[in-house]
Amino acid sequence: MKPPCEIVTMHILPAVRASLSRTLVEKHGMKRAVVAKRLGVTQAAVTQYFKAVRGTRNKALINENFSDLIDEIAARIARGEGELETICGLCRTIRSNERFKQFLEQDHCDLCTE
Repeated sequence: MKPPCEIVTMHILPAVRASLSRTLVEKHGMKRAVVAKRLGVTQAAVTQYFKAVRGTRNKALINENFSDLIDEIAARIARGEGELETICGLCRTIRSNERFKQFLEQDHCDLCTE
């Protein structure tokens, strides 16, 4: 099994960024370039999230189980609050969810500060 940080990086974080990108653009009226900067990705990545070329694995699962949290994090990002802290909070919540525990051997991630 892959280490938790790689699982999060490859399978969870892209789906989270895809959902956040769409929410920030559609609900908060942010430009894609601003979204890219706030999420720490390129404009091309945001375009790929919208075209469903990138961030599609587990996106439905993320949206189905964490849509309220995605909306809350998007609102924080739109207000200019710390992106990393809010995304790490979501990541910790996802890792504690029973559906994702099957992917993770440990309960921590090297990407997050905790």
